[in-house]
Amino acid sequence: MSVVMTAEQVGNLIVPFVVKATRDSVPNVRFSALNILVKLNQEQGEDGKPKLAGSYVGGTIKPSVAELINDPDVDVSQLAGHVAELFDK
Repeated sequence: MSVVMTAEQVGNLIVPFVVKATRDSVPNVRFSALNILVKLNQEQGEDGKPKLAGSYVGGTIKPSVAELINDPDVDVSQLAGHVAELFDK
C-alpha cells in the first residue's frame, strides 16, 4: 500500500487520514480504518524498520484505537482490541 512512501510520508500523509476515518459515523469505515492500521503496522521500509514510527503509534494511533475498543459495533470493537494488542507489542 505505502511501499514507495517513506516512513515520514506515511506518518504525515496517511496516518492522519486513517485516524480521521476511525472517527467516522459509519461502522464499516471505522472497521476498514483499523484494517489499514494493521497493514501499515506490517510494512517495513528499505532499512527494515517499520513504516509507522513510534511517535505516531503512541501519540496518534493508540488513543484512536483505544476509543474503538468500546465501539457499539461488535466487529469494530473486536478488531480494535486486536489492533491494540498489535501496537502494544
